[in-house]
Amino acid sequence: MPGKLFTQEELQVLNANPYTLNATPTRIMYTKEAKQMILAMAEQGKSVVRIVRELGYDPEVSSFVCPYGGTVLNWLREKGYPVYMTCYN
Repeated sequence: MPGKLFTQEELQVLNANPYTLNATPTRIMYTKEAKQMILAMAEQGKSVVRIVRELGYDPEVSSFVCPYGGTVLNWLREKGYPVYMTCYN
């Protein structure tokens, strides 16, 4: 069961972002370009909050941030990036 459902207003904002492939009430799918940019910024040591802001998302609305997870954070964990690096730099 999802922790938070996106509202219709949030979905409109998320789907208007050029880095969003599709957003539903329970998930966000990113474009290939967004994923490449996320990895490049993580390689530079940028935090998840900074990465999502630079991609034009609001980390508070989009539930991307630490300490307990979020879409970008979980994806970076799966790619082998250390949590402390992605959360707090």
